[in-house]
Amino acid sequence: MYNNPNVEREVLISIILYPEDYTHYIRFLAEEDFTLSLHKKILRAIKEIIDEGKSVDILLIADKVPEIEEFINNAPPPNLANIDEYINELKQKKIQRDLNKLSDNIKASLSKGVKNEKIIAAINQYLKSFDLTTDAEFLKNVLLRTLSEIEEIQKNKEKRIKLDIRQLDDMVMPGDMTVIGARPGTGKTAFALKIAVDLAKQGKKIYFVSREMTNEQITKRLLAKFSRVDNKKIKIGDLTQDDWDALVNAAITLSKLNILLDCKTAYIEDLYLKLAATKDIDCLIIDYLQLMQTRERAENRNLEIGKMTRILKMMNIDLKIPIFVLSQLNREGEREPTLKNLRESGNIEQDFNNVIFLHTQEEELEKDIRKIKLIIAKHRDGNVGKYDILFEPRYMEFYEIDKR
Repeated sequence: MYNNPNVEREVLISIILYPEDYTHYIRFLAEEDFTLSLHKKILRAIKEIIDEGKSVDILLIADKVPEIEEFINNAPPPNLANIDEYINELKQKKIQRDLNKLSDNIKASLSKGVKNEKIIAAINQYLKSFDLTTDAEFLKNVLLRTLSEIEEIQKNKEKRIKLDIRQLDDMVMPGDMTVIGARPGTGKTAFALKIAVDLAKQGKKIYFVSREMTNEQITKRLLAKFSRVDNKKIKIGDLTQDDWDALVNAAITLSKLNILLDCKTAYIEDLYLKLAATKDIDCLIIDYLQLMQTRERAENRNLEIGKMTRILKMMNIDLKIPIFVLSQLNREGEREPTLKNLRESGNIEQDFNNVIFLHTQEEELEKDIRKIKLIIAKHRDGNVGKYDILFEPRYMEFYEIDKR
């Protein structure tokens, strides 16, 4: 089931009989890709000959593998046109064998009472060993697909996703990774929720992870935003009938938005697996990075954050979705944050395409409507700059000044 000896033979025969055309395929092959001992032995002999600086030759192989003549005589002529497909099949069969072995190991560990955390850590380590070399594509095969994507973008430019904070419009494309850094009190969670709502209103499916609040606390903030009922009144239950009417109407509107709330996933690896299993996610938002964890051990917290951002980068490439990650900044008086504030936080600055900071002065924190400076410090596909926006905490709402 998990091997194909005929394909193994086809690949080896092609390389042996036509070395000038097919020897270069050797670098893609490992003994583990083959299941029959003779096939492994032949591949090992071919690699040894190449390592000795010699050309692949049947007589040289025969010195190492006496059975080679019988092997060749009993084999039908190879189908040379399909060697790429055959090598890919060998790789896929190898992965299937690995997964089957992994499944057996998981069952054995469960029966022995091994802790779930150790099993998951072993799974993650095992998955890293998979050889996925054949996932690479030739440029000529990618070009047509890319041109089709560009044509589709042009056709639908009027339907392009737009956010209320227009400076963020270029940060919601597949492959974008944006970190939003802010100190306490600047409304970073409300800012993230605004992005989630703006996207959901346009039919997008959002996965919102919060390690700072429960799903119910997040929902209360959304209700304040949509009902225009003071967030403090909602918290303490000091509500009039008009407030209740507004909350019910807000709940009806919110129920139509495709937003998934997750306050329980703590490990970044688990989040990766959940998103891979959850279909049609259009955007991931994490509130906030420093409260997440990784199952990989690290010497210190900065290295741990670095490991998490690398996993996020893999997730971003694999799932082809925009990712927004909030990051807590230390209080440093009233100085505006810069990229230097991230350089002691793992690889955030390097791994993210875009870096945004939210900043406000201390005196603004006491106001009902606060002036917040939106600082775009790094922008892969656009301009950097500083922009004034407004934050109204009682309604958990951000505005551009000219839209207030």
